[in-house]
Amino acid sequence: MARPTIGARRSSVEIISEMLHLCRGNGITKTGIMYGSNLSYDQLVRYLALLCRHAFIEKDISGRFVLTEMGEGALRQIQGVMTLLSELQTVDGGNGGNGDGARQMAGAVAN
Repeated sequence: MARPTIGARRSSVEIISEMLHLCRGNGITKTGIMYGSNLSYDQLVRYLALLCRHAFIEKDISGRFVLTEMGEGALRQIQGVMTLLSELQTVDGGNGGNGDGARQMAGAVAN
C-alpha cells in the first residue's frame, strides 16, 4: 500500500487495512500492531475494539491477534476498493477529481 505524503493523514480505512494485514499469518502482539501501524495507544485500543467486535480479528491462546476468515474477506474487499480508487486517481491525473476521470471510468465500465 502506498504511503501518504509527508503531513497527510491516513484514513480509517487505510489504518484498518494495515492492521488487518499485520494480523495475517501467525498473528501479532498488541505492541507489534501499535508500532507496525504507527498508532498511539488510544488509537490502537479503539481500532482493536472495533476489529474484534466485528470478528475481523481475535486473540489466540498465546495472546496474539490473528486474522479471522471474516477479516480475510474484509481485507480483500478493502484492498480491492483501494486499488479502484488508486486507478481512479490515476485516470484523473491526480487533479483533485474534476470528474473527467470518473466519466472515463464509467464509460469503460459500461463497455
